[in-house]
Amino acid sequence: MAWGQPAWGADPAPLDPLLAQIRAGKVRDLTLFSSQRVRTEDWARLFDALADADRAGHGVRSLHISGHRIPAEANAALHTYLSEAATALTVLAILARDATDADLAPWANGLAAAQVVNLEELDVSGKALAGPCANLGRFVNAAARSLRKLDVAANAGTLSLPAGTMLPTLATLVLADCDLDAPALRGWLAVAPNVADLDVAGNAHIAADVPAWAPLAANLTAVAVAGTHFDDAALAALLHACPSLQTVNAAECRVTGTDLANDLSAPKCTTLVLRKNPVAALERVLAAVPNVEVLDVAECKGLGASHLDAVLQMPRIQTVGFRGNAVEADPAPGDKSAAVTLDLTATNLSLPVLRSWIARHPGVVNWEVASNPCGEENDGADMLELAKEILPRNLYWR
Repeated sequence: MAWGQPAWGADPAPLDPLLAQIRAGKVRDLTLFSSQRVRTEDWARLFDALADADRAGHGVRSLHISGHRIPAEANAALHTYLSEAATALTVLAILARDATDADLAPWANGLAAAQVVNLEELDVSGKALAGPCANLGRFVNAAARSLRKLDVAANAGTLSLPAGTMLPTLATLVLADCDLDAPALRGWLAVAPNVADLDVAGNAHIAADVPAWAPLAANLTAVAVAGTHFDDAALAALLHACPSLQTVNAAECRVTGTDLANDLSAPKCTTLVLRKNPVAALERVLAAVPNVEVLDVAECKGLGASHLDAVLQMPRIQTVGFRGNAVEADPAPGDKSAAVTLDLTATNLSLPVLRSWIARHPGVVNWEVASNPCGEENDGADMLELAKEILPRNLYWR
């Protein structure tokens, strides 16, 4: 449940009704929004209630109190909850917005003293963690046998874990917008050898030496490098080092396709996002992902109708993002596409050309054509008529 907030400017509301529900086992997932003002004395009472509920066999499973600063007066109750109870707790989001590693000390102390730890997800994103984080290391080490997801995105600077930290069960690691370079990322991957889902978006400099860190992530099935300096060489190195990749998000990077080797192939990659890349040789990109099912090449300057034709001829294609490109010509002859969803928003699409594409690809069920001339003609009456003609397929133009 999400606990409500009093009106702005009002005194913090007592938590008594919430504490009663926690003890009664009526709260298994608890979120205290950062805008919810909590009385200082109520924090200790909250942790006492959480401990009581856990001992009674109906403990809270997920606790989201990110954005709140826990007063020192509550540290003893927090320690008791984490060290003697909290066995039901699997998801935790904590720390005030400007929190540093020092603010993690009470949490690390409590969890390190626990006999049973079942924590699977920890979210400390959007804080001020920076540099070597000893308390974060102690915390995750205490949960090393159960932790499956760690989110430290958008912290203040390049952060790292102490030497000796090992997270063998970690499957998802979120390091987006942490100002990491290749050596720093290599350090993180060394402590999490079994990560399958990695988000390092917004770390511009990790593209400088992909061969230095990608081999440590050979088990990856999904990766996000959006908003970095990834170019053709970096993408090729990543696909080569991580042959199990199924999903690659390289939006807003520097991929052109021009320098991709003709023999580059990532047959397991089924989802590729290249939105807002300067793609110039789409045919080489497509050759590298022969089994792609979801392809987003929206707002890639220079792509047009012939490129859309090529995408729609991919044998397993299901969803195509092509918005913001130019589709001003009729489709070329060829096989009917296997695609189901096609986004042609803002592609300068006229009604006659749209009709040609719809007729050419009867298997496409969902047509997204908003912000095009075809939807503006005749106050949309022609589009309404077309939508009726192609039922039960869907046409979205507003």
